[in-house]
Amino acid sequence: MEVSTKEEFITAIEEGNCNSFIQLLDNHSSRRSPVNLEEVLVELSTTQLDNVWQKLHQWTVSNLTTLLANTTHDTSHISASQEPQQPVDPEERLLGVIKLVIAYLQFIFITIPKEIHSLVKATTLTMGDVPIIQTMRLSQFHITAASLGVFVRDPRTQNYAFLVGTLFLTGSLKRLILGSDKTDVHRVYALRHCLELFSLGESESQELMEMLSECAASKNYLCDEGVKFIALLFQLPCLVPILHRAIKSMLPECTRAQSAKIAEIYFRAWKSSEGNVKQVIEEDCLQDLMYCGVHVDPMKGRLSPNLLHLLHHIHRHKKHYAVATLIYQLYDPFIWRSLKVANGFVRMNATALLCDAFPLTDNTMNNIEREDLLNRQYQTLTDLLTDPCHLVRITAIKGVCQILSDYWLVMPSPFIKKIFAKLLTELAADASSAEVRTQVIKGLTLLLDNPDAIPFLKEVLPRIGEALDDINVNVRAAFVRLLIKVKATKDIRYWDVVPAEHLIIRLEQDSPVVCKLLVQLLLSSFHPIHESDQEILERSLTLIEENRGAARRFYRYASQSLDLPHTVHFMLVICRCLRNHVRGKALHEETMNESSYTGSESEGEGTPGSSPMRPPVKRAPGTPAPKGRGKGRKDSPLKIKKTQDTAQKWSM
Repeated sequence: MEVSTKEEFITAIEEGNCNSFIQLLDNHSSRRSPVNLEEVLVELSTTQLDNVWQKLHQWTVSNLTTLLANTTHDTSHISASQEPQQPVDPEERLLGVIKLVIAYLQFIFITIPKEIHSLVKATTLTMGDVPIIQTMRLSQFHITAASLGVFVRDPRTQNYAFLVGTLFLTGSLKRLILGSDKTDVHRVYALRHCLELFSLGESESQELMEMLSECAASKNYLCDEGVKFIALLFQLPCLVPILHRAIKSMLPECTRAQSAKIAEIYFRAWKSSEGNVKQVIEEDCLQDLMYCGVHVDPMKGRLSPNLLHLLHHIHRHKKHYAVATLIYQLYDPFIWRSLKVANGFVRMNATALLCDAFPLTDNTMNNIEREDLLNRQYQTLTDLLTDPCHLVRITAIKGVCQILSDYWLVMPSPFIKKIFAKLLTELAADASSAEVRTQVIKGLTLLLDNPDAIPFLKEVLPRIGEALDDINVNVRAAFVRLLIKVKATKDIRYWDVVPAEHLIIRLEQDSPVVCKLLVQLLLSSFHPIHESDQEILERSLTLIEENRGAARRFYRYASQSLDLPHTVHFMLVICRCLRNHVRGKALHEETMNESSYTGSESEGEGTPGSSPMRPPVKRAPGTPAPKGRGKGRKDSPLKIKKTQDTAQKWSM
């Protein structure tokens, strides 16, 4: 390192030259500059280092005194988004001091000098009381101080507890916790080990506990590192109830994605906890959420869907041995009686949670007890399908069909037959609620996703063909969507479920919503885009002959399923067919006229053995002459005849 840099550094410190000091720090941070203050500090002797730290300490105290005086008199009008009109040198000096300490500690791992203790103590303790903390420039100080706290946590440095403890008790930590930037969350997560330095739960830590609870109630912490940090806070017994209340207060305003992150917080906290803390999380947090999920009013705000989505993400881990047992033990005290209460909303919520958590299993039971528990769930689900409340029936249909789709191969045959008997005979014809009938069809559509269920569905689907004539348009639309899904399976022919003639009649008479779905279903049958033009025309003529009104509606909505090139090509094919038909008809009429004229001449004026003269044919101006029989003829008689027949069919 150049001697001039070392001398310049010592001179700037001793003379209190702020500009020179800040310039050296800027050059140290720049990659293009050869200045390296770390090497300068290493080259200093012990006496010189002591003098540097003493000067910086005196410098810091003087600058803080100036800051406090200026803040008291002049900064009452400064807002968070405004800076003073002129730069404040004490702020820059304080930032420079902290940066210099970090540069020194990052380069050498020895016992931290007492002078650094005094320096950081004076800086952080005093800055916690400066109202100008809201300005942008002093917020840089807190970020720099947080970086210092992160570094001195390194176990290779000694006596870091005092420095970090001082940092935590100042406004710098509060600034980071309440920050809106993800970088602030990252810095707070980096300081997580410093929580061990405090006796949380005592009166002197009350302010810190309140700040940590604000962390849990902030949506900014619903990111990866924020989730890890809050899950770590749950390991502290005194914080568990505070954090749980904070999270519950945030739930009504969360989105589905944020609810999933909250579920991850609870699951991480439960998985990493032990002993009494694990029991507190299970009983006071998870079970409380389950109980609230059963008894929440689904008609008020987003709390109910957020709770159900949160619990769904916890239920996803039920394949694990311990989690499955935990879910059963937490639900068992109240889930069964909640399914029989008088309140329909409570029964609906309990039904949704039971279906989502199915199968409830206690791995501590023997085989006989497990079998009894499963049979109890089968019977409960069957009974819920005929609940007096239509909301419960809808939820039960949706849940049972999802269960059958997920566990078809392991479901007992009597249970499947009993479920389908209720679905097809009672619920598919439920006169009290069209939503119930709609949900039955949606449930059967869901079952088509399971290839193992298709052979069974092939036998039972024709029994609900009457749903196409349901009085409710939503039921009819759901049924056509079912037929579209059936068509995609390629193992069941949709015309075996409902005859094609019936579909064409509905296409003529139904509402636009259902007609669009019917066109989507029938498009490949009456307008196969991958077939030849002749084949498409023949199928179009078949549809027109079958039902002209249905054909009109078919081509009215077919453009929404066909792209522009296919649509234009089909129109050109029709125009070409019409042109050939008109030409063929004109030629046919001309031939007939010639034949009649030739016959009359031979009877009236002709002589035996002579051929009559052919008079010229009179045509209107602009009418093209007919093509001759010689080399210029393009259409053969067979082609003309075929075109005539096709055109005659199309024009009917």
